Amino acid sequence: MYTNTTAKYYNAIFLIFLIIYVYTLVFAVPNSEITMDRSSYFISFANAEDRFNNVELLSPSIVLQEPLYLVIVYFLSIFFSPQAIAIIIISFASSSSIFSLYKARPELLLIIILVFLLPQMMGKYIVHLRQGLAIAFFLTIFLYFKKNLFISSFIAGLIHISFLIVIPIMILIRLAPKTRNAILITSIALSIFTFIFLSQGLFAKLVFFLDL
Repeated sequence: MYTNTTAKYYNAIFLIFLIIYVYTLVFAVPNSEITMDRSSYFISFANAEDRFNNVELLSPSIVLQEPLYLVIVYFLSIFFSPQAIAIIIISFASSSSIFSLYKARPELLLIIILVFLLPQMMGKYIVHLRQGLAIAFFLTIFLYFKKNLFISSFIAGLIHISFLIVIPIMILIRLAPKTRNAILITSIALSIFTFIFLSQGLFAKLVFFLDL
């Protein structure tokens, strides 16, 4: 049980877990076969300057091109090698995500540890680097800086576009009637819409339309 007396033990356990977890993600897990596509990130990091220079900042579609991620990678590429950039992103994303959750709900330390040990969660930080970084920004802004879901989702969406989908969904849920049947119908409709929107490549078509 989390009390003022046991808080120091929780903090010690958290710090030990955080160090071991980040070390594992950066130095242990990347040697396995699940990160064989890491080379594609290295190529992307190496070409960060060209990608940044080719982005049209005044284009209406800039929001859908994950501009914050491009800026972060471009800035890091000035000072670090592609391999070092990967280490920085993995370390920052994983540690800030865990820290934000623990800072908000320290009594849930055991659950936080178990969740971050799930292969699906670890994969967000060592395989899908953009998703892991977006999750970190979302949790930090929402839990640590206490911003609302809309602001947190929008900023995270500038790193990974999937977070932008959350915004219209939240708006529709808030506007929908609060009866049980209405919530069920709204949830099903939004799920179908999201699936169609992603599976049919409508994001790419929208970007093309905005660039016309």
